[in-house]
Amino acid sequence: MKWILVFIIGISQANASLPRGNISNVGVSLYGVFMTSDPSCQTGLISSLPLSKTPQSSNFVSAPILGAGSVPNRLGCIVLVVANQIQLTWQVGTYAAPDNVCSAGGSANVSPCTNSNINWPANITQSAQAIGLSLSSNCAASPTGNEVVPIFLSINSVCTGSSVIDQQTTGCSVAGKSTSSVVQAPSTISSSSSGAKLQAIPINGRIVFAVDPDQIISGQSGTCLPVSAPVFSIHQ
Repeated sequence: MKWILVFIIGISQANASLPRGNISNVGVSLYGVFMTSDPSCQTGLISSLPLSKTPQSSNFVSAPILGAGSVPNRLGCIVLVVANQIQLTWQVGTYAAPDNVCSAGGSANVSPCTNSNINWPANITQSAQAIGLSLSSNCAASPTGNEVVPIFLSINSVCTGSSVIDQQTTGCSVAGKSTSSVVQAPSTISSSSSGAKLQAIPINGRIVFAVDPDQIISGQSGTCLPVSAPVFSIHQ
């Protein structure tokens, strides 16, 4: 069992729409982090950052350090336990059409879980019951944002959960929307319907956990709004 210092960063690349450099806040309320070598995310879960009844609120742009915790020797799945609302803030700027409607700056919220049932791993359910944390069993089509939900990252998953990025991957997008639900654990290899893609990497010293807000804010509809959730990933 090793130790990990967990960071949230942006991955260095450039794309269309509002680039990550113009996003000043990616706010996530984090209740805990679990990791396992099991890519189905059901067994062998290690509490890397223990569950708390009070979430840790972080702006992953300005305050990227989460903490340290134990991890398995082989990483197959990460489960984030979060509030179902990610706060996004974009800066004032001079943006080209159609994103010129975003030039005044602004903020909005996006929910990872909408119109979905949730099946929690037994280990996390038991840990939550022990501290009196109420986990959500489903999310409405128009969620409140107060739901406590999982985000599953697994080597079983082939899609990112981002409606923008997944258009570039065969089988991961239908009508411009990602086919993968990040709040569902992938039970099969090469799943395009559940979880977010996790690259298989050796655990050796510090690893970097990343939330990438690139291209998630767009003015394509005539209004500046989030078009996708951020992409979650992990890197050596």
